Amino acid sequence: MTITSEALLKAAIACPHSINEDRVVLHMDRKAEGHNALNQLHTRLARALAPFEALRVALEEIATKGGQELTEDGQIVEYDATACAAIAKAALDALAEPVAVPA
Repeated sequence: MTITSEALLKAAIACPHSINEDRVVLHMDRKAEGHNALNQLHTRLARALAPFEALRVALEEIATKGGQELTEDGQIVEYDATACAAIAKAALDALAEPVAVPA
């Protein structure tokens, strides 16, 4: 299981539900936003994925930078595209690595 899939699993399990040997039934949480249980599940899963998507976008941006950038405070920042790409790849790979999930 990856960090991302663990976050999704935790978000899904947090939904009110009942389980028997034939099925899992999601129940609407009247205190949560959403108009039915499936909509609430979607919202929970989207929220669980949001930090990972933001990180992925940021890392892809870092990986493609090269040259210089002028910061808001007037500083010039140098970017080495090769180094940025290596850092971004390592971070993305770390997100995809399996993690131990307690039984």
